[in-house]
Amino acid sequence: YAALLAADEHPLLAKMGAAAAAALAGCSETVEPVADLVAETHAPTVAWAMRLARHCGGASGSAIALAVLRAAEAAGAASRPGDGAMADAAVAAAALLADTDPAALATELTHASERGDAAMQRMILLGALRSTNPAAAVIVRAPGAENGAPVHLSDPTAAAMATLLEARHRPELTEADYAVLAGIAGAMVPSAPAEPLGEPLRLQAAWLALRCRGHQRVALARILAGDPK
Repeated sequence: YAALLAADEHPLLAKMGAAAAAALAGCSETVEPVADLVAETHAPTVAWAMRLARHCGGASGSAIALAVLRAAEAAGAASRPGDGAMADAAVAAAALLADTDPAALATELTHASERGDAAMQRMILLGALRSTNPAAAVIVRAPGAENGAPVHLSDPTAAAMATLLEARHRPELTEADYAVLAGIAGAMVPSAPAEPLGEPLRLQAAWLALRCRGHQRVALARILAGDPK
């Protein structure tokens, strides 16, 4: 069946057949034909490609996720994550890369910064914030920069997301961190008219702000006790 599709005159069907045949041959054979397929930005096949990336794992899985992320960029994926299938796929791809290849994701964030692509910056950072990999925090530092200089993020919302990402994986938080995290939690950082972070991310910021002052255990005890304060 895959061979029949690969011989089809319709470009999308032919690419689907080639990718399916490659997947049947083994993960190491999939990267190029799957990258060719996701460039079509056909939502069901992109979703299939992300499932394949998770199944393959390793270098092949990371390469497929990177292809999805770049396809979303080329397609001008929706300016806000959740607005479209390609935007959702880009966030999922960024999350997988944050788990498996943070260095590659750091390069993509740097490129998005250099292009001034605020939408891609946000999608990459949202994906990284979904990862539990402590090494994901390196993506906000410019690859090869002296003294680990941060990536310049002209979009204030993306910059706030980068601050939150670093704070999540920092062993010790300071009073200066508290001020910024409390501002994010209270939707004061970034300042208007920039778009504040969504509620799940503001809740993360609030928890980290409590951690700055050692109040997280008291807060958790109150939550478990049903204390509205």
